[in-house]
Amino acid sequence: MMKPFTYFKMRFLKSIFRISEIIMMKPFTYFNVAWAVHVYHAENGDGPYLLLHSAAYGRYLAATDTPLPRGPGHFRVEQRGHDQPGAGSAMWKVIAGGGVLPNDVRLRNVGGHYLRVHGSFPAAFYWSVEPIPARDGAPRLPPPFPEVPPAWRLIRFRLETDDGWSQFEFRGSCVYNLRKDLAMLLNLPLQRRYAFVMFVRAGRYGRLTPLVVDLPWGGSGETLELVVMLSGTPAYDALRHPDVDAE
Repeated sequence: MMKPFTYFKMRFLKSIFRISEIIMMKPFTYFNVAWAVHVYHAENGDGPYLLLHSAAYGRYLAATDTPLPRGPGHFRVEQRGHDQPGAGSAMWKVIAGGGVLPNDVRLRNVGGHYLRVHGSFPAAFYWSVEPIPARDGAPRLPPPFPEVPPAWRLIRFRLETDDGWSQFEFRGSCVYNLRKDLAMLLNLPLQRRYAFVMFVRAGRYGRLTPLVVDLPWGGSGETLELVVMLSGTPAYDALRHPDVDAE
């Protein structure tokens, strides 16, 4: 059974080394800038490191060796799936102190480079981190919308209680339509057709993340793995969703 995320008020930065948190980087308040944090210890005992995976699509923030045009020592970061047992370039350490506010931190990846805003101002290295409280119930899915031309993806899916995967081709980016298609393929009765939560799994070792936003534009040809959790189960009742609109 999937271990649900738990949300806490975070008074001290060091508490993120002990608990799973949903955090966001100010000043934005959308799912694509909200991150779930969990602690990772390398096989050689080094750590602890933080793994940051997106609250929107479950992909992990990772450093790359692709240089930026700014010059030597500047490299791109990207969101990627967690397909290997080790976390590799998705491991980050928190470096506290030195910022304007007490909770300003720097994030340094396993390769020794710091996460920074693409700019030259001194504060570009510092991130203001704050916890996001949980909300009551799952957020409402965005309404359907016309897409011309629609992207297509291969959707692999299974129930949380099953081991085998099924698949179908989905056209579009609308998460509302995706849920409707899944309900039909799962042969759910009418009264339960919308009483389930979809989780995206970004890679074989990725943690399950509730999918409540439209899929990214583009992405034709990619494969998306979804795990479906039906209502009326202890795991469903224990779910907590981040309230990204909370002040």
